[in-house]
Amino acid sequence: MYAEYPYPVANPFRFGGYFRRYWELALSGFVYNAAIWVDKWVMWFAPEGEIQRSGLISYPDYDSAMFLAYLSIVPSIAAFVLSIETDFYESYLRFYKRILHHASFAEIEEAHHGIVSSILRGARMFVVLQGSICVVAILTAPRLFTLLGINFAQIGMFRIGVLAAFFHVLFLALSITLSYFDLRLTTLRLQLLFLVTNGIFSWCTLQMGFSYYGYGYFLSAVTTFVATFLAVAYYLNRLPYQTFVVSNASVRDPRRLDPVSLLKMPNLS
Repeated sequence: MYAEYPYPVANPFRFGGYFRRYWELALSGFVYNAAIWVDKWVMWFAPEGEIQRSGLISYPDYDSAMFLAYLSIVPSIAAFVLSIETDFYESYLRFYKRILHHASFAEIEEAHHGIVSSILRGARMFVVLQGSICVVAILTAPRLFTLLGINFAQIGMFRIGVLAAFFHVLFLALSITLSYFDLRLTTLRLQLLFLVTNGIFSWCTLQMGFSYYGYGYFLSAVTTFVATFLAVAYYLNRLPYQTFVVSNASVRDPRRLDPVSLLKMPNLS
């Protein structure tokens, strides 16, 4: 930061005021991170859990298995960032630039289809890459655990954790896509769904015994992914309407529809 912006710092806590303006974003970040941890908090109270001398409660087998499962999504996240910052972002800019430049509705529709196509291309690459990693990790788990000297009691939790991480990273990618269209409240609701389902399902599977450890996180990831996929499909199909009507402050509140607003509204003719 200092290398890029070598200027004296003035009012370093000024950003705090934006928490009130964009509270949905701040709350979404908090809820999402809590959702990632809630299954671990629940599983710490499993009969196999341990209390360290320092007083820290943990379940080392579950924590280690899920940590290894999370490592499997690192390549896919890197590929997703590359895709969304290139192909998708160019299509995204093209769509909104045409609106700003008063393009015809046919041209805007063409750009809309370009966004959908770029998302489908990225999703195809994403699913193939992460799916391949997932299959390899599950099939080679015994050899991997032998090489690393990991307790084989973790292998079942690791395998279901890898499957859960597959749907988790898909949900994460789709929620980032929603954020590009400034659907902050929708994103927050989906993060809350992840938090609640991960906590409830993990507690239920904890009661069912050792054989079901990890299935709570898996069911939560699948549920949240399906809900997020439906939300993205719904908003993408309605993107022009979302842009010109739902996200238009003048349309949402007719009292703000003044002559100046009318002049600034795009002409689709």
